[in-house]
This record gives sequence, structure tokens and C-alpha cells, in this order.
Amino acid sequence: MSGASAAAAAAASAAPKHSAGEVPRYLKERQAEWAAVEAAKRKAEEDKDIPPGMRVMPDAERTDMLAMLREGIAEAKEELSKFRLVTTVPSQLRKKTELEGKLAKMEEAVHVFSRERVFVKLDA
Repeated sequence: MSGASAAAAAAASAAPKHSAGEVPRYLKERQAEWAAVEAAKRKAEEDKDIPPGMRVMPDAERTDMLAMLREGIAEAKEELSKFRLVTTVPSQLRKKTELEGKLAKMEEAVHVFSRERVFVKLDA
């Protein structure tokens, strides 16, 4: 009888511990480890491109900034449209040139924040 129980124990230990067609647990664990190592390598490669004293602006913050800038541009264009085509009063000329300068700066900022990665100074 001991021979039969030994044979049954050997058969039980030789039986696969996973069902057919399923990836074994140890392979899933290794794949997860490999993926983590690969992600760390990609992050290190991205961080290598960041200039010292700078950080990458998160996408949510960048898109919020773009939305605010576009709203500001719309408001500035609306204000500019209220001016006459030919202004001769010095105060109106000054205000119009200030508004045009502000509009140009905002359009340049939109161009900068439209990039995929935006670098900003680290918070002091």
C-alpha cells in the first residue's frame, strides 16, 4: 500500500498547477517585473532630457493654461475690435498698442504651451 500512496503522491506533484492554455503565474510575475524595469528605463531616459533646475509641466496643468490663454486672446481681440480703425487720440493709441502687445505675448505663450512637453522652473 505504501507503494501505491507513494505513486499517487508522485503523480500529484507532477500534475501541472495551472490549467491548460493559461499563462503560468511565475511567467506573469516575470512579465510584470520586466514591464516595471522597462518603464523605469523609459522614465530615466525622459528625465535625462530635462534641463537642470526645470521640471516637465503636467498635461492637465498645461491644458488648463492653454484654455486660459485662449480665453484671454478672445477677450483681447474683442476689445481691439471696439477701437476705431484709425485712432488719433494719444490715450487710445497707447491703449491700443498695449493691447496689441499683450495679444502678441499671449499668442506666443499659446505656441509654447501647445508643445507636447513644456519645461518650467522648479518651485523655489
